Amino acid sequence: MSNECTKEYPAGRRLAEWEKITPRELLVPVRHIREFFCDGKFRISYLTQKLCYLALHPQGVRGRLVPYEEARDSYRNKMNPASVRAFDRTLSIGTEPAIFKAYFDAFGAGLAIEVERAVVDIYQVGIANATTLETHPVEWAKEHLTTLLDACSPSIGHWIRSVCDKQNDLRPDEDIEEFIFWRHWCAPRLIYMQPSGNAEYDPSSVWTREDEPRTANLLEALVNRFIVGLKADLKKMVGALHIGYAQARIVPQSNQASTLTEGRQGVAEKSAQRKSKLGSKKQDLSRYLDSPDLTERLHQCLSVRLEYGMRKSDIARQLGINRKTVDEHIVAGQKKIQQAEANRIAQKNRAKLDPGSLRNR
Repeated sequence: MSNECTKEYPAGRRLAEWEKITPRELLVPVRHIREFFCDGKFRISYLTQKLCYLALHPQGVRGRLVPYEEARDSYRNKMNPASVRAFDRTLSIGTEPAIFKAYFDAFGAGLAIEVERAVVDIYQVGIANATTLETHPVEWAKEHLTTLLDACSPSIGHWIRSVCDKQNDLRPDEDIEEFIFWRHWCAPRLIYMQPSGNAEYDPSSVWTREDEPRTANLLEALVNRFIVGLKADLKKMVGALHIGYAQARIVPQSNQASTLTEGRQGVAEKSAQRKSKLGSKKQDLSRYLDSPDLTERLHQCLSVRLEYGMRKSDIARQLGINRKTVDEHIVAGQKKIQQAEANRIAQKNRAKLDPGSLRNR
């Protein structure tokens, strides 16, 4: 076993997989990003689980839906239009397997949003600290999200159990591990009937239970399908980040530097009062953020996010824009910084190859 696999931190604690690939100085920000992901996953899981359970057990459902209606509508607004259309189309079938599939897929669509948010956040941390990483920032972000997704399996299995049945309170004589892991739960056939699975829909046996070995196989198949789908989404996100990174490094630099530099001076004056309320910087990125290619809004979003550590939701509230726009500004600003840095390095290398060019200027 390698030393990397056995090193401990701190005071004898064995490193988690994500800590092994994270420089010590980046543990805190990465831990916060992972916690935000887990918080988002819990909210999505809880909401979709409650709604699915109520849809599968509609007795007296009208009053029981009220506490979740606002969150349900907000959740739909965050899903992409294709996912909403697929949800509505599947749910309209009206059978128990269709209800199960509609909400199971909605759970996955919501979690994909959290995956995208987390991979972009970690990628941005990696870009800002690229010299401390042993791998490319995009691949580093991918590794982190892969460990997060691999850890999701138990919660997905619990979601499936919870939409089908309500777990009773712990009895004094009940085994605590049995209660926590719900090991003797038996799956109803609805979870593998069409359109959720390949078995033909039979309304007379949707709630017929399988035995424990069959249940274990069904749960494993559903959980694996769920995780594979999210990893496919992650692969597309990683591909987009690689393309954006490469494009930012080869696009020619704007020739309007002087005009934008004057604009940057105005930006500094306008934002001075706002930044004074944020306290001291956690890190100084002036070398990158003073790029004349950054607009005022891009500079604001990058500075308060990367230098002061402000949460994106707080940035959106302070600047009067939505969270999605903040994400777009940060990604766009990051690309411009990468472009400017690549051009600076290229110019320096050209000067080394042709020293006379500098003397002729």
